[in-house]
Formats: sequence, C-alpha cells, structure tokens
Amino acid sequence: MPWDCQHRNVTQGDMVVVELPKCVRCAACATAAPTLFDVTKKGVRVVRQPETDRERSAARAAQLICPTQAIRECPTQAITECPTQAISE
Repeated sequence: MPWDCQHRNVTQGDMVVVELPKCVRCAACATAAPTLFDVTKKGVRVVRQPETDRERSAARAAQLICPTQAIRECPTQAITECPTQAISE
C-alpha cells in the first residue's frame, strides 16, 4: 500500500503517515497543520514530522478532521516495517 511517511529525524513517539489511496486532496490536513502537510497533484505529502507539542496537536487535529481517515500514526519502532513511497509533483 502506498504511504507518505517522511520518517527522517523521528526519534520518539509516533510518526504521521498518509495512506495515499484514501486521500481525496481536500486539504483539510494542510489547513490544520500547514507546516506538516502539503497538497500535491497525487495527494497529500507529509513535509516533515511534528517536533513540538503544538505541532503534534496540529497533526492530531488533521488526523481527526480527515474525511477519509487517510492520516494515521505509525509507531517509530515500526519505521523499518512501514512502507514508504515518496511523491513527486
């Protein structure tokens, strides 16, 4: 299954991932957390992982308002198991 994880520099907690097949490009996540998500022609791209409590709250809000539930958290211990697919415009 295609994912966009951008898991670089994640040292603790969960990383934010987007299930690309579920994404309908509504931009709700980018509205809630514009520094973390970017809408592309192919879907939403995780620009970077949240680092502060405020960013983690924004990522959680994006997850909650996603109409297709395409955003989820992947435990960092599963980084090597989490399939990723980079998206290019």
